[in-house]
Amino acid sequence: MDGLYRIPLMSMDGSSPSGVAPGRLNHGVVDAPRFVDAADPLLDKSNLPPKAGGEGLLLLADGGRYEGTLFVAEGFGEGELVFTPGMMGYQESLTDPSWAGQILTFTYPLIGNYGIHGGKSESRAVWPKGVVVRHAMSDPDHRYSIGTVS
Repeated sequence: MDGLYRIPLMSMDGSSPSGVAPGRLNHGVVDAPRFVDAADPLLDKSNLPPKAGGEGLLLLADGGRYEGTLFVAEGFGEGELVFTPGMMGYQESLTDPSWAGQILTFTYPLIGNYGIHGGKSESRAVWPKGVVVRHAMSDPDHRYSIGTVS
């Protein structure tokens, strides 16, 4: 996406180049800077790591224990458990540096229904140490989607 109106970046052959170039379509802009987007690795799916699966466990400091299914990555993480009530904007939340080191819980039960879009991230990385969702969509439905949350 690009410029004020978030127009999709497209090359002449119809492919989407990586990164985001704010202002590219503004009158008089010749060489707009291009920035790395957290969604860029999804453009070349051959380099993606294998998806995680199996059982996961969330342990709280007060002794609470919650079992679930892993998606995206396996590993151990420790952080402050926080939540966001947004019904959309999950890509922006995942790439917002203000969530760095925290375990982000989405209160809306369905995350990932419109996929991941190139050029819509807040930064070049995913920042939370962990993510808790009720249901992560594995098959998003949007024409501009280049990947999934799960």
